[in-house]
Amino acid sequence: MNIPKVTVLCGGYGGARFVDGLKHLKLSGTCIVNTADDFTKFRLKVCPDIDSVIYSLASRFDEDRGYGIKNDTFRFDRALSYLIPQWFHIGDKDLHTHLYRTYKLRRSKSLTLVTESLAKKYHSAFSVLPMSNNEVKTVITTEMGDMGFQEFIVKNQAKPKILSIAYRGVLEAKAEQRALDCVNMADLVIIGPSSPIASILPILSVEGIRPALKGRMGPTVAISPIIVNKEPVTLAQKHRADLRAKFMNAIGLDHSPLEVAKLYRDFIDIFVLDFLDSEFKDEIEALGIKVVQSDLLAESGQVRIAATNVILDSALSFKKTKTEVT
Repeated sequence: MNIPKVTVLCGGYGGARFVDGLKHLKLSGTCIVNTADDFTKFRLKVCPDIDSVIYSLASRFDEDRGYGIKNDTFRFDRALSYLIPQWFHIGDKDLHTHLYRTYKLRRSKSLTLVTESLAKKYHSAFSVLPMSNNEVKTVITTEMGDMGFQEFIVKNQAKPKILSIAYRGVLEAKAEQRALDCVNMADLVIIGPSSPIASILPILSVEGIRPALKGRMGPTVAISPIIVNKEPVTLAQKHRADLRAKFMNAIGLDHSPLEVAKLYRDFIDIFVLDFLDSEFKDEIEALGIKVVQSDLLAESGQVRIAATNVILDSALSFKKTKTEVT
């Protein structure tokens, strides 16, 4: 029996939670991860979304905090805070990742090669690739001026009013051929339950990605990052939900699964809704998209794996019609 090839497009927190269930199944997988949140600290290249996904695939992601390595220590960060006030805190183990990445990048290694190397170093269950080797930066224009993603959400606690959002450098960015091959050759492509505006649209805006998705013969499924009829369980989930809503509202979109489905309607075949959000099923199916329902806020390992299995079974059994392919 052939092992299904699955490619996941995702950001950090939502992507990390999803691949935690996916990694336990018998699959051949690759994650293509958003890099528009990347930034520099202590002259080190920090890739929060890539690292969250790698740590999760290695069963080391700190889901309670929403970033970094679980059971990390912060000795270096505390010592430095006596000299320089810190608004972004990096754990000691996490720091090793940034040191390794920066060292390799300064020796002319591409971000793709370094990311693949890091995934192997952490014994990641899947391959991990950046969306592009070119630098793309999410720039949030606020009433207080322009800010990078981390500066907005961490330093300023997402409080300033958003006037506009742009992905600086995305027009020059190109997808690596390896990433395009993973999209084209996958038995199934999954758009992870990540923030549509902060995480998924930067990936889709990179040259080559969206056309590859639209031209696929196999199915593409998107998992709703939004559950309207259930409050977030943890503080990290609440923080991400509030931020996701703020970003969607800033570009004139309601914070709902229907709006997410509309954003992806030109290339997805299936949309996964939480059981509690059945009210959106008919409207999404009216877009020509099949709806599958599952438990999208599953907390325990076995329930999360079972929910992921439902998604995979439905998607892998889906057959496109000739009209859909064209």
